[in-house]
Amino acid sequence: MVERARFFALGRRRVSVVAVLLVIFTRVARAQYLDPGSGSFLFQAIVAGLTILIFFFSRIRDSLKRLTSRLMGKEPQE
Repeated sequence: MVERARFFALGRRRVSVVAVLLVIFTRVARAQYLDPGSGSFLFQAIVAGLTILIFFFSRIRDSLKRLTSRLMGKEPQE
């Protein structure tokens, strides 16, 4: 009878651990939901970031072109 009680006690611990893990993982899954408003905001932020990067690197490229043309003694081409 004692062994049977110990077996069920271990089973309860396992069930409680599984229950706690299920609660944790279901909360994480619910936190990943994006409604249409936040989805469009995220899309706008990505597009704006890419646009900024394009202009930023084009300015660096143009500055390097001017610098190298001055060092080589040539006029910069527009």
